[in-house]
Amino acid sequence: MICADQLNNKCQINMDNKQKEEILSLNEATKFLKMSKSCIYKLTSQKKIQHYIPGGKKIYFRKSDLENWLLQNRITPVSE
Repeated sequence: MICADQLNNKCQINMDNKQKEEILSLNEATKFLKMSKSCIYKLTSQKKIQHYIPGGKKIYFRKSDLENWLLQNRITPVSE
């Protein structure tokens, strides 16, 4: 028998995993990146941004992949 505390712990773990592995549709990715669909399509066709096409049609993204892509090629300011 599972007590309420154990159930709450399991739910918290599952919620943490969902947040880490959040999957975004193309429309959600456009809002997150503040970019147009055509720009994102271009990046995917050039294989410059990681994406997934599980059924061969719709494009999906891991939010963590998009965040990593945004943070690459950092420019260090002169003051550092």
